[in-house]
Amino acid sequence: MSVARFGPTINVVVGHLDRAGEPALDLAKATSSVLGLVDTGAGESAIDQVMAERLGLPVVHEGPLGRYDGIRMYKFYRAVVSVPALGVLHHGEFAGLPLAESGFQPVLLGRTFLRTVVMTYDGARDEVSMRLARK
Repeated sequence: MSVARFGPTINVVVGHLDRAGEPALDLAKATSSVLGLVDTGAGESAIDQVMAERLGLPVVHEGPLGRYDGIRMYKFYRAVVSVPALGVLHHGEFAGLPLAESGFQPVLLGRTFLRTVVMTYDGARDEVSMRLARK
């Protein structure tokens, strides 16, 4: 994946936990494929607040979150982010941020996601590759 223009991105699907509350994606209540921006500087992963509301994701709580423009209060949603190319289901609480409004991809994959992968950056070729980390 090329990173020069937008940073490293990967196709993801966002949705609800399955009906039993297990970490599986309920495809009937999910987005089509969207781009997720891999952000090594973000401690947590986040999703676009408008997309979260459109999907009807449950709000777990509201709380403070530090961003580039300071600390603000945000809603946190329970969701699943599937990364089909890696076979990863990233689930839990995601801050609902104004990502699309701010010109970002609708999903931000922070270090909570990066713990599960090995990411390699080849600056000479302007490419990033990812694979699952071995446990």
